[in-house]
Amino acid sequence: MPREVRRSHVYASAVCGVVLASCSSSGDAATSKNADLVSVGVFHPFTGPLAPVVLDVESNYDVGAFVVNAGLDHGATVGMELAKYDTQGNAEMAASAITSALEDGIGYYLGEISSAATKVMLDHTVPAGALTFSMSSADGLTDQDNQGLFFRTANRASLPGRTLAKGMFDEGSTRIGIIASNHVYDSGISDVVQASFTSKTCGDSACALTKRTVHARETPTSEMNYAGDVAALIASGADGILLATSAEHGLNYMHAISDSAYKGTIWVTDVISFNPDVKAVAGSVITRMRYLQLIEYQGRHLDAWKRIMDEHGVTLTAGTSTSFTFDTVLVLGLAMNKAGAGASPRDVADAFLQIANPPGKEVGPGEYDQAIALLKAGEELDYHGASGTFDFNENYDRVVEYTPVRWDGTKGVPLFE
Repeated sequence: MPREVRRSHVYASAVCGVVLASCSSSGDAATSKNADLVSVGVFHPFTGPLAPVVLDVESNYDVGAFVVNAGLDHGATVGMELAKYDTQGNAEMAASAITSALEDGIGYYLGEISSAATKVMLDHTVPAGALTFSMSSADGLTDQDNQGLFFRTANRASLPGRTLAKGMFDEGSTRIGIIASNHVYDSGISDVVQASFTSKTCGDSACALTKRTVHARETPTSEMNYAGDVAALIASGADGILLATSAEHGLNYMHAISDSAYKGTIWVTDVISFNPDVKAVAGSVITRMRYLQLIEYQGRHLDAWKRIMDEHGVTLTAGTSTSFTFDTVLVLGLAMNKAGAGASPRDVADAFLQIANPPGKEVGPGEYDQAIALLKAGEELDYHGASGTFDFNENYDRVVEYTPVRWDGTKGVPLFE
């Protein structure tokens, strides 16, 4: 059985919700009468050790579905109701949850952050003709046979790591040091940076990793030795440093670097670069700091998403990193409306690809009602999300572009896949 069905939250209350500026007195009855509500299964570890990771994901799903259903009062004919299934992040529970969902007749699936659980899902959903969207960033899913029914909407974990390594190499680093936490995101990027950088040739020899320091992301600041860790990297001869940790630890490491004799470049993950306090770091260190920017990650679409989440009282613990889950829900809602009431999951999959990819009129998170109006007028759409362009390749993998950026605004060479 589903963990939770949010019918009252994402459907009935959407008629007079925060997203709408006003609500007609007959809106509820009219919407209920005319709407085709499609059940969408949500699969995540809502309990267990991975549960804290999905808090922002769940909020994005809920608010995204709210926006989709608010569109029912503005010309949309298809909405969605979310049925949530707890996988606990393991394959056995995922198999049980999928079996229950298929028995419930659900033909659309959102999830999973675990690659192992995702593969179990796909073994069941794709053969059953169900449309599945994976939130896992594991690179191995690229080889999964999608049969036209499996989209991976997360960015591949290896891409930002390879971009960071390329940026360090392009700026002349030959020996790099890494300070990273043991968090799956931080360690994953660090592993890719290390492997990618050391595979390159610096002069007559291989580029080198001089030292890698690892700590627990949740370690209190009082127990961290920021200055000592930085001194150890300097002593190892590193001419490029990667920081992959929490925003708070990253800021403190930046201060430690500023107070040190280190003169090389500092590369940071998006978790650190999005911390506004980083820009206030004293000394010349800020001019030597580099970070990654996802193309179109800034601008009106990101601002619109932030505004919508704020209007719903959502505090995002992971910053903007889960915005792609909101984008997924909105494009799915648009695809269901483009395909029409009663359409098959395969027809919706075709419509999803048409809306996500160019050509078409650009629409974004704050323009769902306008997008519905364009669809009704027979226009083609090209969705641009809070997480950047929302394009997919022939494998139905998300196509993204990262660019190394300096604090003075100059950009390095993009890496596009």
